[in-house]
Amino acid sequence: SQDVITTLDVVSSASAGPKVVTRRVVQKGFYSDEEDESVEEEVQVVETPLNNTRNILGLPGVAQPVNKDAEEDMDLDEDHRLLLQSAMPLLKSRNAGVVLQVCSLLYYCGVSSVKTRSAIGKALVRIHRGRREIQYVVLTSIRTLVKECPSAFAPFLNDFFVKALDPPHTRIIKVDILVSLALEPAAIEAVLKELRTYIRSADKKFVAAAIRAVGRVAELARIVYDRHGQKSGSALQERQTANRIALDCL
Repeated sequence: SQDVITTLDVVSSASAGPKVVTRRVVQKGFYSDEEDESVEEEVQVVETPLNNTRNILGLPGVAQPVNKDAEEDMDLDEDHRLLLQSAMPLLKSRNAGVVLQVCSLLYYCGVSSVKTRSAIGKALVRIHRGRREIQYVVLTSIRTLVKECPSAFAPFLNDFFVKALDPPHTRIIKVDILVSLALEPAAIEAVLKELRTYIRSADKKFVAAAIRAVGRVAELARIVYDRHGQKSGSALQERQTANRIALDCL
């Protein structure tokens, strides 16, 4: 294999716009008797004033190219943005406590973006599969977040189906989460099909919670199908589908 060393040389910096930078890539030979090869190419980068830039340690340093993926939080303070960027990798931690704290940080202090919501949902769903005491704490947090941000957990609908070995208090929380995720026609059908099996349980409290959930989903179905009918221009057909779902719930 070959080692690649990259160096940057500024060629033009007269204007305030993108600067042309020469990037020199040096390919070092694998053996000591081989000669090194270097290739130069010109690229354009956008730089900010040096007195406003900070490196990864938070200290003044050389201006860095602007990352297009971070344009949504460019209006944040430098330290604030550095904190959020440094916290994102911690969502992959094996420590459930660390993941919960990072999710709280991103929820209260982060930017409301699709990338952030997706990362939070994926991290919480991953750690909720742990021990029972961890599962209860994580599911409680998910139940709170899913009411305000259901899109973060919508791809993981099947992960919240009640399992036979789930403790009673965990089952009730999962039922609440399933109701909050019933915001699309496909999700409504899947949740109602799942709730019908819960009604046959021997746990009376769980059965009562499932029956209440069926009623809440039936109410949501009319709102969801009416919204889809307005978008597709088939309001009457969608309303009939919602009425059929309500009758089936009886």
